[in-house]
Amino acid sequence: MNLLVCPICWHSRPLRAALAATPLGLCVRVVTRFLSQEVAMHPRRRPEMKFATTVALVTVLAATASFAEGEDAGGIGDPAAGEKAFSQCRACHVVADGDGNVLAGRNARSGPNLFGMIGRQAATVDGFRYSRELAEAGQQGLVWDADTFVSYTIDPVRFLRTFLDDGRARGKMTFKVRKSGDAEDLYAFLNSLGPAADTEAGQ
Repeated sequence: MNLLVCPICWHSRPLRAALAATPLGLCVRVVTRFLSQEVAMHPRRRPEMKFATTVALVTVLAATASFAEGEDAGGIGDPAAGEKAFSQCRACHVVADGDGNVLAGRNARSGPNLFGMIGRQAATVDGFRYSRELAEAGQQGLVWDADTFVSYTIDPVRFLRTFLDDGRARGKMTFKVRKSGDAEDLYAFLNSLGPAADTEAGQ
């Protein structure tokens, strides 16, 4: 927030204090109100304050977008709980890294290897034969993020029918994760085992 320091008479500390106690969704309102007060106090410096307002709003909006992106990248679920919930998946899936090390599961092969699944285009594991419907979804741009992963694991058939706009679509996976909390924990667990996490652990 130091970038919001104005060359006039106000400094960033009051603004930082206000934002610290305010949800990100209300940040723009706080910034606007704060700077409007400054404009009222310094009417002759209105152009400068308008410029400061623009800078402040752009900065806050950028911070909000960055926060949302960070939440999507891995801000949901509990990896430890997801490791326990993965017992539901072991009959079909394994998580094995590029060197063949099994990180989770028992080397089952009826489903694809889930290593690096998060953030990847659907139906792209080499050597695995996907259903026509899931392959088509991948070709149409389906990527496994928090929303798509949770929705798919809760009801794979309904998800594919909605995504493809095809009432007859049905993939190979019919198992449903009954609780959305379990699905979110599974997402966090698989995300923690992805290539990025593996690289960080080796540093």
